[in-house]
Amino acid sequence: MPSEKTIRNYVINRLQIMGYQYWYPARTKFRSQQDIFGVIDILGFKGKSLKFIQFTDITNFSHRRKKVEDFIKRTRFGFSIEVWGWNPEKRDFKIEVIRQTKNETRNTIKH
Repeated sequence: MPSEKTIRNYVINRLQIMGYQYWYPARTKFRSQQDIFGVIDILGFKGKSLKFIQFTDITNFSHRRKKVEDFIKRTRFGFSIEVWGWNPEKRDFKIEVIRQTKNETRNTIKH
């Protein structure tokens, strides 16, 4: 399986192709938590469009989806979060958008 850094570079490349700027927290050896709010790995922004992205490899996809769903339920986060799972066989991402509805989370498969 590819490393986190490799998958992050794939995400960055895809965002740049789509015309997005990006930001992610710097990794340091002094902090055990680098995710934004403990769940978001990278932010993508283009004009008024904003993407909150949690990325992983395809084998951990369902675990990350559950992590995002729990976060949205617990915090009532008002934005959708995209879960990107890198599939090395297809050399592409599986993407699901998780968003809050009135009392539950909702998944939409994007790609």
